[in-house]
Amino acid sequence: MNGSLIFGGLGGGAEDTNLCIAKAFEGALMSIIQADDGLCTENFLTLVAEAAHKSGVLDRLLEVQKLDDVDIEGAIHAYYDITHQQCMVCTELNEEQMKVYTPLHSVSLDESLRVVKDYLIAATVKDCSLMICFRPRKEGDLGSVCNNIYLESTKQTFDFKVGSDLHFKFFV
Repeated sequence: MNGSLIFGGLGGGAEDTNLCIAKAFEGALMSIIQADDGLCTENFLTLVAEAAHKSGVLDRLLEVQKLDDVDIEGAIHAYYDITHQQCMVCTELNEEQMKVYTPLHSVSLDESLRVVKDYLIAATVKDCSLMICFRPRKEGDLGSVCNNIYLESTKQTFDFKVGSDLHFKFFV
């Protein structure tokens, strides 16, 4: 809020929210969410969870993340095959690792390209941002092109949109 982190920590860690910031956030929400003091933040978190669930965005992101079936340890072997270079990684593998990764060097060029492409797409999606926008629906407003959530505790309906920083198509 206004440049201050409200929930969580940088790098995905969980940190306690500064009490002063938490009160300011609660105060800002009071103009949008019609709840008793101290309950606006809780209702906001409910809205975020419902929007993430209802939009299906997390399921779609997970599906793209699952494209990576070999991780970087496997993708590097495919990369060396694509570039027609000697695999420097294989020179450092033990016997057990050789059994796992050597077969990657015997796949077709198309398969090597698929492995590297899928790895890069999945790695990008593992580090994307989501944006969820909410707008309280005005009384008498019968509909919108947006999805909506009815917040039972406040008897309010909110329109919402969910987007990410991945606005391009992966599948060429």
